[in-house]
Amino acid sequence: MKIIKTVFTASLILAFTLGGSAYVEAKPTERPLSTINAIKEKVKSLLPKQFRGKLKTISGSVLTVTTNENKDIVVNVVKETILKRRFGANSTLSEFMVGDELAVVAKNQNAKYIRNLSIQRRNAVFTGTITTKSDASFTLQTVSRGLQNVYISSTTVIQEKDKAKTYADLAVGDKVLVKGELWDRANTKIDAKKILKLPSAK
Repeated sequence: MKIIKTVFTASLILAFTLGGSAYVEAKPTERPLSTINAIKEKVKSLLPKQFRGKLKTISGSVLTVTTNENKDIVVNVVKETILKRRFGANSTLSEFMVGDELAVVAKNQNAKYIRNLSIQRRNAVFTGTITTKSDASFTLQTVSRGLQNVYISSTTVIQEKDKAKTYADLAVGDKVLVKGELWDRANTKIDAKKILKLPSAK
């Protein structure tokens, strides 16, 4: 009986050893690095592309963006494209201007998501002096934010003290307080919600 047990045990040990050896020998060979890189590039091409850059041109719904690596990429704004302002509020393509800084997610040249990092809703006030004036805008030399371009619309409220005024009542050299509706940081552009003409210094 002991002899039978010894032979059986030895057989198990031999089988285990051979099995382990066979398993090691069956280990799959590693793929060449070139094959791995090719697979990675294929997978990468199927994923949405993400990049940042400055808006170079706008032609209808087609944008050309110069990336931070100085490469021009053309993307289409389609019906499904999500447009956002700097802090996440909804935006429209009409708010975009050449020079704006954009964060883009696109696939097959169609933009899936664009965040305009240059535009934001801003209710803060800008105080300064009007330096030039045109039909629907003027330049404002502000106290703390340099030269800003202020744009007027039909909804802009203009006052002097408690009296209603018109855009024609504003002149170069006037000191004003501008309450902004929308501010484009990159283009120093303010869409004015309200303008208060301040008393001139005596």
